[in-house]
Amino acid sequence: MRLLEGLLPALAASGAGRAVVIGSNSSTTVPMIDDHLAGHLLAGDEKTARDHARAAQNQVPAEVRAASPTISAYATTKFALARWARHTAVTPAWARQGVLLNVVAPGAVVTPLMLAGGSAEDLDADSFPTPMPLGTFGNPEDIAFWVHQFLRPEARFTTGAILCVDGGTDAAMRPDAQPTAMTV
Repeated sequence: MRLLEGLLPALAASGAGRAVVIGSNSSTTVPMIDDHLAGHLLAGDEKTARDHARAAQNQVPAEVRAASPTISAYATTKFALARWARHTAVTPAWARQGVLLNVVAPGAVVTPLMLAGGSAEDLDADSFPTPMPLGTFGNPEDIAFWVHQFLRPEARFTTGAILCVDGGTDAAMRPDAQPTAMTV
């Protein structure tokens, strides 16, 4: 957030500024989003956010902590980042200066982090903890393609978007989440 805020003058001066944030589908598919932590992050209160995350980690069920000890904090930080991008993208400081800001939210992508010392052959989409409708994992190139699309001049009418590039995981888990009707 601070990096992009610092780059805003240069992006605006370019006449065609574009920024793409790498989010995560965890911001919509992990049920343990911590609203208090997200608030601290969005307020820029890093110390309080860290302290809160450490304390909150103890509230995560033991079986979840054993499988993924920081999943709530990870999902919450990606949630806060996506929310920041949507709020920021439509402000006059960004939108009216022609600086477009969008989010690509990857799902399970075969990276060294995902492999954690194993190999791609060890991965099984059918036994993955979240649905994998395409029956396969993503590759970094799948994410890079969509980042590139957001950076293209033809993307001039897109800002504040969050694009899940997750093989259908978000749609499988939350089929009615989008579109949502605006209420009055």
